[in-house]
Amino acid sequence: MKQYIIEAISKFSEESDRLESSRKFIDKHWMHITSSAGHEKFIFKKGGELLISRKGNVQIGTWELLKGSNSMLIKSESINMLLNHRILIDAMLILQIDGRDDEFFVLMDENLIPDLSIKSFLKNEINHKGIPFHGKLINGDRITIYKKTGSADFVGNKFYVNDVLSLDGLYFSQSGKIYSVKDGSIEVVGFV
Repeated sequence: MKQYIIEAISKFSEESDRLESSRKFIDKHWMHITSSAGHEKFIFKKGGELLISRKGNVQIGTWELLKGSNSMLIKSESINMLLNHRILIDAMLILQIDGRDDEFFVLMDENLIPDLSIKSFLKNEINHKGIPFHGKLINGDRITIYKKTGSADFVGNKFYVNDVLSLDGLYFSQSGKIYSVKDGSIEVVGFV
């Protein structure tokens, strides 16, 4: 699995959000595959509370972003770790265990990677469509942009509304971006 983690880091490093400037990881159900082939669910709550569920048994812990280092401290009954940011995208959060160059703490969004396989995610999403970025339009519809690695901004990439390739027109996102779309691809990105 390590080779796929390294490949994911390589492919997503330019598109990754920083932990310090993103709240993308808060209130999502992140799955972590354990070394014993089980899995744990991590939910980072606002205010620093952390919920860890193992087969329905919940531990309550804390999490904290360390200013200026793009690192996270996680504490619970069973875990006390300092983790350094590697990538953060909609579907995946990869953290490196501090002081261990070859050990990673991988969290996957169970809704976007239902089989919890980095390998299949890389093969299916990146190689065929591109890296998925999700957002919402001002009317509440869900948008997905599949960004090809190396493309400038989102221009030229496929634009989906509620998982359907979009019609020609202007689309206004809740984040303040305006997308001009023709033939299902983004022609221009502007700001309100």
